[in-house]
Amino acid sequence: MQTTSGKLYIVNHPLVQDELAILRDNTTPLDQFRASVERMLPALILEATKDLYTHPETVLTRSGSLASVSRISQGLVVVEILRAAQSMVGPVLPLYPKARIGVLGIKRDEEHGCVPVSYYRNLPSDMGRDLILGQSQVYESRVA
Repeated sequence: MQTTSGKLYIVNHPLVQDELAILRDNTTPLDQFRASVERMLPALILEATKDLYTHPETVLTRSGSLASVSRISQGLVVVEILRAAQSMVGPVLPLYPKARIGVLGIKRDEEHGCVPVSYYRNLPSDMGRDLILGQSQVYESRVA
């Protein structure tokens, strides 16, 4: 993965690039598009969350010894953009079941140069530092 500027990353993994090719192909049927998103997202989610804040803990293992582990420090918020990212939230939950979900409704105003217009917003009141924003072909991670 490489950074292009600030917090934007490009995942150059061959499996991700192959799935992106399927997503970008305008002849891809909807069922194949959705399946491709499902296959690609775990890799993108792991990359997008690799810099989450963690804290050390000590746990008692099943063998009775103590082990030092890292735990995620804050709750994670996953925000889906209606229509553009509805199939992107599902794959996050098996990786982080405690994630809170937010929803944004954004559409294009075709009459005014395709500018984005917000028409719905339902976000957790305390967003915290860690946020995953699902967009149509990319996952972005922001750590404030």
